Amino acid sequence: MPKTSRKASRSTTKNRKTAKPRISDEFSSTIQNVTDEQLPPEWVHDLNVLRRVIKRTREINDPRIDVFSDKVTHGIQQFKIATISTNLDVKQLREVHERGYRVYLIEEKYRRKLSEEFLQYLRQAGEGGAQLVCYNELAYPTPLDGKGDVAFKNQVKKLVTKYKLSLIAGSYHDATKFYNLSPVIATHYRDGQPKAIPHAKMTSAVKAYELIRIPPNRHLRYYETEHGCFAVFICIDVYDPSMIFRLMMKNHLNSTEQKIDFVFVPSFTLKDAQELAEACRDLSYASATLVVYVNCAADTPRHVVYLAGEEVHEGNAAVKCELTKLSENVQILTIAADEYHRLRSKVSDGYSPVFNYLIGVRDGIRVEVKL
Repeated sequence: MPKTSRKASRSTTKNRKTAKPRISDEFSSTIQNVTDEQLPPEWVHDLNVLRRVIKRTREINDPRIDVFSDKVTHGIQQFKIATISTNLDVKQLREVHERGYRVYLIEEKYRRKLSEEFLQYLRQAGEGGAQLVCYNELAYPTPLDGKGDVAFKNQVKKLVTKYKLSLIAGSYHDATKFYNLSPVIATHYRDGQPKAIPHAKMTSAVKAYELIRIPPNRHLRYYETEHGCFAVFICIDVYDPSMIFRLMMKNHLNSTEQKIDFVFVPSFTLKDAQELAEACRDLSYASATLVVYVNCAADTPRHVVYLAGEEVHEGNAAVKCELTKLSENVQILTIAADEYHRLRSKVSDGYSPVFNYLIGVRDGIRVEVKL
């Protein structure tokens, strides 16, 4: 979130003491219940334009759910989330440039080693008691249904079943259809067998020379598992305003739609990890949810989690949690369900009137101040 220097803050405070009160300042400090008719005239047009633009994301983006579990998750006492940051290096990738697309595949000579490391990290997370596991982007070493993938995919599914995991397995570039796909793997309630669903990245990382096919259905896609309901934004998808606004509207306290508990953001960036992490912080605040960011070893932060605008780590007194560092590659965050819901409620209750007006799609702006 943007930071304001103390010096700038003091200067602004001093100016406010000497400057003539503005209409908007007087308005916001004295009005308790505001309808559109009571808004300052200079606000009305711009607020309504913004409101209409944001509201249209609901009309074109009907969220799509994939159900792995029909169990109610209210009984969960705590959440244990593993982030797995692999040592994948850009030197281990080869470029495929065809039909106007540009994707990157793991060189064959590195595939076996990376596959073994993938399974090793997954076992570590499972033995550590993780429930939800997320790898960085491009960490999945073989195409999901490609030649030679069957044995590896079966090993992954076996571990998912053994440790009862919900897995976001990084992603891979499909060299035939030119998608960037993240395998989402969990046990399906109908037959008790693990199922893998490919989740497509929505936006090409053009600055990183990635040119992928954009899926025709750009709806917000989310997954219901026994460990909670989550969405996946692959890397710079977290910058997509349409997707972000739709998630914000869906998760707003006034919304009657099913709330999303977590957002996972697997990334592979060599220099923009901090900017992506800041976007995850903003998203966690705006959607009152827990956002998990995991990057490769090339740039930091590699593992970071935000909940309702707060970075979740043991050094932050505002959040009670436990962080277990199994290695540089594998970390497990544990947070009690009560603490999780406390912070979500706290940030939802503290949204500004303008935020509630625009995102909550309310008829007027309401603020709790004394007349």
